[in-house]
Amino acid sequence: MSAAVHDQHLADRLGVPFLESIVDSRVDTALLMRLPLPFARRNVLLPLYCNEGTLLVASGDPAGFLALDEL
Repeated sequence: MSAAVHDQHLADRLGVPFLESIVDSRVDTALLMRLPLPFARRNVLLPLYCNEGTLLVASGDPAGFLALDEL
């Protein structure tokens, strides 16, 4: 099983969307400036954009709920 297939299955089990790649135009650069770089690197997080008050975040560890709660 490839890593992408494994990651897709994990996302399905956790009930979170899976992104194969991130399109640059969907990333709100203002959000990038608000998230401390050490925190983002340590937790493998990339804020993408806000939609109706909800922050969409790409995560290298979708099971890392504690880091997401800190946001």
